[in-house]
Amino acid sequence: MYNRFYNGTVVDCAFCFSTDTYIYFVAICLYFVQIVLIGFIVFQIENDRPFLLLNGLYVMAYTSWNRKVARLCIATSHDLVKWEKHGPAFAKAYNGRFKDIFCKSGSMVTTIKDGKQVLTKIDGKYFMYWGEHAVYAATSDDLVNWTPILDEKNELATVIKPRPQYFDSALTECGPPAILTDKGIVLLYNGKNQTNDSKRDKRFTAGAYCAGQILTDPKEPMKVLQRLDVPFFRPMASFEKSGQYVDGTVFIEGLVSVSYTHLRAHETTLHLVC
Repeated sequence: MYNRFYNGTVVDCAFCFSTDTYIYFVAICLYFVQIVLIGFIVFQIENDRPFLLLNGLYVMAYTSWNRKVARLCIATSHDLVKWEKHGPAFAKAYNGRFKDIFCKSGSMVTTIKDGKQVLTKIDGKYFMYWGEHAVYAATSDDLVNWTPILDEKNELATVIKPRPQYFDSALTECGPPAILTDKGIVLLYNGKNQTNDSKRDKRFTAGAYCAGQILTDPKEPMKVLQRLDVPFFRPMASFEKSGQYVDGTVFIEGLVSVSYTHLRAHETTLHLVC
């Protein structure tokens, strides 16, 4: 699945399929989540996270944007072609307290069953990491309505946040669906380096987007067990350092299981899927 751009703006989503994963992709321009024109306000989408199969149901977390605020939204499908949009993920939680909060990039926890990446529950509920400037979390009973996890001060509880002098000093944005393993829950995320020399990681280009990882406790998914101090995936090719983000960008959004080997689907400044 990928975003289509026009004049530098995401206008819709489409998806590709492959018969062998490696050789080629056939693109199908099915605009299941398109922009909607309401008056003079353009509503658009981005950061669509791969759909996850659960008893024949595919679930997608995506970001809607009305040029003022981004909202994490949910859509479902039974055939990957016709999609039902359910609106903001946090609309009903806490009497709508977080309905209009700036939020994006949902990463639901999955597991591998019979070679497929499927949604799984943590302590009886579906669990999702989300966020851009920090990683937060939410739970759900039905995959459509999500409740953010709060701390002792009744504010959003933080899983991780940007670290000064590290590759993720500017932001930590959730990537592909998290995976429950025998070691814990693995969450891949997109980190951005600060442009301020006093705050950025000088080992990497200022403003660059690179990919990091954390491992959380499956019994306490808010508890971080390990976190990489250097990115495992970073912009190195020339086409990853041109276009919209000349500082360099690799932006991971998808993950597929192929013979127990995971291939990252990443977005570059040219929005190529590899």
